[in-house]
Amino acid sequence: MIKFTKFHNYVGINRANTEVKVVALTYDDDPYAPYTNQLLDTLDCYQVKATFCEIDRNIERHPEIVK
Repeated sequence: MIKFTKFHNYVGINRANTEVKVVALTYDDDPYAPYTNQLLDTLDCYQVKATFCEIDRNIERHPEIVK
């Protein structure tokens, strides 16, 4: 678990003071073709983990991406 003492928001970029240096990538309103597929390919290429916030209507429109 990562503990943080302060949380800041700078024009859509969130920053938290943490005990360890860490970067967390989050993406909202997914899935959205073709951009989600391109992003997933890039993340996979560099073995980077990320968190996706998926929207119901987009899940229904693009169920193949959610897999």
